[in-house]
Amino acid sequence: MIMTDLLPRIKSLILFVPPLLLGAYFGGWLLLIITFVAVQLAAREMERLLQLHTLFAVRIGLSLGLLGGLVDAPLVYVAYPLLLFELVPTALRASDRADWSAVVQRLSAAALTMLYLGLILFWPALRALPAGREAMIWTIVIVWASDTGAYLLGSRFGRGGLMPGLSPKKSWIGALSGLALAALIGGAAAVYWMPEFRWAAIVAAGIAAFAQVGDLFESMLKRSAGAKDSGHMFPGHGGLLDRIDSLLFAIPVTYVLVYAGVIF
Repeated sequence: MIMTDLLPRIKSLILFVPPLLLGAYFGGWLLLIITFVAVQLAAREMERLLQLHTLFAVRIGLSLGLLGGLVDAPLVYVAYPLLLFELVPTALRASDRADWSAVVQRLSAAALTMLYLGLILFWPALRALPAGREAMIWTIVIVWASDTGAYLLGSRFGRGGLMPGLSPKKSWIGALSGLALAALIGGAAAVYWMPEFRWAAIVAAGIAAFAQVGDLFESMLKRSAGAKDSGHMFPGHGGLLDRIDSLLFAIPVTYVLVYAGVIF
């Protein structure tokens, strides 16, 4: 069973990880382009999950927010006023039926999409910091270790669901194994990048914990939509959101820690 599920995971990693690592290493316009593509694809999957028409204002707003990658800050807040532009077409669609509850639902979904996908904008913002290259690669390694540990040991020894009503396959053993492997590999990698920082393993486990919360949050979105996967971008292993859900919550944490001078 593990080997059957492992092959699609390896294929999706081959398609997803190299571009992200290249973007993290070189930064600049390459990472901005990768982030722009991720925003558009992820927005399309959110529209599908939430059963919405194309959220043009949200897509444009998030694209403008990418400019934050040029000034060391996630400028998603400059895009929030564009949410107002969702009101007019939504109201017009609902006015014939006087279905104002649909207006509120659409605007709420648009706001959720903006806030959730706005986390992607932390990618170029983190990379633009003085130690952004190392910090971003370190975070990707931590998230990969957490996902790997949770999957391998959770699939083999997992008993007792972590949140069975939300994600039946996730177990406490898997979650704790993911944190442990993230702490081990993250701490070992920090010996090279942060040799004087003694709390690297603990910080790595903390970042991995946020990554797991990101995974659960996306599971909640899929559960509410009655969908198994967010999309079909990676055959046999779901869509883009299924691949970046952990990073969406992990990288902002790293950004705050680096910006505050706690790490790197």
